[in-house]
Amino acid sequence: LFARAFLGEKLSAAGLLLVALALFGAGLMLWTPEVGLPLPTHAAEWSGLIGGMGFAVNNVLSRRAGQLYPEMDARLRTVMVYLGCTAVGLPCALWLEPGGVALAPAIGWGGLALMLGLAATLVLSNSVVQYGLQRLPANRVSLLMLFEIVIAAVSSWWLATETLSWKEAAGGLCIVAAGALSGLVHRARARAAGGEGGAGDPALQPQ
Repeated sequence: LFARAFLGEKLSAAGLLLVALALFGAGLMLWTPEVGLPLPTHAAEWSGLIGGMGFAVNNVLSRRAGQLYPEMDARLRTVMVYLGCTAVGLPCALWLEPGGVALAPAIGWGGLALMLGLAATLVLSNSVVQYGLQRLPANRVSLLMLFEIVIAAVSSWWLATETLSWKEAAGGLCIVAAGALSGLVHRARARAAGGEGGAGDPALQPQ
């Protein structure tokens, strides 16, 4: 929706079916019989939903910035993302905690290593996101990013000893299939366009 509004990207019938398949997989992984439909019911879930929407807007606007300023280095866009998060996040943290943000007096070497690892992971992942956003349509990026749910489920099973049921496995397969089919559809269109109007994308030509 944001890509349509800010970038003018149109979602084809095939793309819409792939989005539906991926969302079905995500819903299957999140649905539990006791709770019912995976809809937000309390503040934590609403904050997660709003955070996800904000991340989507950030990705779309980053691609828009790349279109308007193609000479801008992707690393500079990554820095701008972190500056924006700091400018907004720090006042919000202070507002939510009027007495000040309480920091642990001694986190230990293990806690420090964990913080540095998280920081390095965030920098690396956001740099990769900025690279991909300038080379793929935002609609395809949104499909591929749903793979995050699959990684979260597998990581929870591996690191937090949570169970991985058939429901999570089936939903994950739907998400993976949607991402893979998206790439196949894109390549088929690129080949068709190359056959109709010229050589097409050199990267897709046989070597």
